[in-house]
Amino acid sequence: MKSHILPEKSSLPKTKEKEPHFLSLNRQENQEFGDLEKWREIGSEPIKVGDEVIFRRDRFFPLHQKHGYYAFERLYEVMEQWNKQALTHPLSAHTLQPSDLLFFDTETTGLGGGAGNTIFMLGYAKVVKEHLQVTQLFLPGPASEVLFYRQFLEDNKESKNIVSYNGKAFDWPQVKTRHTLQRNELPPLPQFGHFDLLHASRRLWKEELPSCRLGIVEEHKLGFIREGDTPGHLAPLLYFEYLQS
Repeated sequence: MKSHILPEKSSLPKTKEKEPHFLSLNRQENQEFGDLEKWREIGSEPIKVGDEVIFRRDRFFPLHQKHGYYAFERLYEVMEQWNKQALTHPLSAHTLQPSDLLFFDTETTGLGGGAGNTIFMLGYAKVVKEHLQVTQLFLPGPASEVLFYRQFLEDNKESKNIVSYNGKAFDWPQVKTRHTLQRNELPPLPQFGHFDLLHASRRLWKEELPSCRLGIVEEHKLGFIREGDTPGHLAPLLYFEYLQS
């Protein structure tokens, strides 16, 4: 029955993709998405293509800056050590450079799987020259989901490996599900390698730490304590409040 439900690919009209661009919203759009100046106060800018709008926030950190005990530039030292090793290991970065890695996380409307769960924020970081660039894409409504993922894929088409914390089991499968729902309007997903640091943390410290949650590992092993951070379980509630008000 598939032929009666879905159109053949050959029957889909070929349309030229519009280039995303930063711009000011008109008065009506500004009212719909909130005060634009408030978005800009937190370093965010709207990206609009056709009727779709998303918000993007970029931050740049010098590699000599420390996150707890360690500076970001230690990544070069660690990857150089991996490249000197001949052994095979799930976390080996052999043949890779720091710029090949994409550090990745999501915020979603729930912890379950399936089509009913929506990603409303994509966060990713990568080494760009002498800085660590951290990007957040925010989805202000379901009507802009195609632009949301197209921007993510365009930004990261050169990346080779994802680095995540529980991303293999949760975050990346969620991206795959949402991409499948919009696949006729999006480029294919790249075949990323994937380093999931949760599994390594459990093997190293499950008997030592009270939990291997990311915040616990950060505090005990990186010397970084989060301050003023929104608890993860509140993020969906705040997003639903945003959609309503």
